Amino acid sequence: MIATSWIQFMIHDWIDHLEDTQQVELRAPHEIASACPLKSFKFFKTKRISTGEPDMNFGFLNTRTPWWDGSVIYGNNEEGMRRVRAFKEGKLRIGGDGLLEHDEKWIPVSGDVRNCWAGFSLLQALFVREHNAVCDLLKLYRYARLVTSAVIAKIHTIDWTVELLKTDTLLAGMRVNWYGLLGKRFKDLFGHICGPVLSGLVGLRKPNDHGVPY
Repeated sequence: MIATSWIQFMIHDWIDHLEDTQQVELRAPHEIASACPLKSFKFFKTKRISTGEPDMNFGFLNTRTPWWDGSVIYGNNEEGMRRVRAFKEGKLRIGGDGLLEHDEKWIPVSGDVRNCWAGFSLLQALFVREHNAVCDLLKLYRYARLVTSAVIAKIHTIDWTVELLKTDTLLAGMRVNWYGLLGKRFKDLFGHICGPVLSGLVGLRKPNDHGVPY
C-alpha cells in the first residue's frame, strides 16, 4: 500500500493529460461480471492536440506542472497555491488533528485531489506538516517549498526507487545523480565543487531550472 500511495503521490506531482469529452466504458466479461462488484469502468479519453508538425501530427497536453515542484501539495496554478496557504509565517493549511482540512463540500484542501484516497491523502498531510516544520525555522513560504520539494525528490530517487527495484546498477545510478561520481562522503566533506558529473545534479551553484522557481 505504501508503494502504491507513493507512486500516485508522484504522478499527481508530474502529469495529468487533458481529457476529451468522449467517455469510454470498459465492461467486465460476462462470465465474471456476476462476481464482480464493479460491472464496468468509465473514463474520459485523453484529448489529442494538433501539433502542426509533419513528423508528429498530434500530441497531448499535460495539465500539471511537469517538474519536481511539490505541486501535489502546493497546487498547479496561482489559484491552487492560494487555496492551500495559511498566509501566516509561510505555512500551509492543515487541520488541528494533523490531517488535511476539508472544504464545505468535504473535498480535501491540498494541491491536487483527483482520485484521492486514504494513503494518498496521508502523504499529502505528511508533507504539508514537513513544509510547516521548515517554516518554523525559516518563516518563508518559498524557501520551505524549495526544501520540501528537494526532500520529496531525494526520497523518490535514492530511497523509494532503489528499495522497490533493488538492483546494484540502479542504486549506483541514482546515487550518482544525487551525489556525483565522487560520492556522498566527498560531497558531505567538501560540498558541491566539481560540477554535476563529479558532484551530482543537486546543489549546483547556478541551477539549470529553465526559469521556474523549483
